[in-house]
Amino acid sequence: MTLCQKNSRPFAALSALGKGPPKAYNESMARGWESKSVEAQIESAAGEQAKDRKPELTPEQVRMLRDKESLELSRIRVQRELAASTNPRYQQMQRKALADLESRLALLESSRTTAAGAQ
Repeated sequence: MTLCQKNSRPFAALSALGKGPPKAYNESMARGWESKSVEAQIESAAGEQAKDRKPELTPEQVRMLRDKESLELSRIRVQRELAASTNPRYQQMQRKALADLESRLALLESSRTTAAGAQ
């Protein structure tokens, strides 16, 4: 019999004696402390989520927020293009576009404050 064959079942002799493989290190320990720790972590996470939750918005409020974000992004783009342009005609067109975007943003803000006042 070779050494590999002897070691193919290292716990065979122990199981023949009724002892079997060694037990896991925590097999004899109570599990209560683990579940309490996990429970505390879950409660902590749930409490944080409740604090961070924003109030539900109506579909109209969501639409207004998206419109506002879209107009603000467009205004930033136009401002960058205006700063980078050298053609006077293109600059004039960008200034008009910027004025239009700013007036639309002001109109959106005024309608939003009016709608908030009505609630």
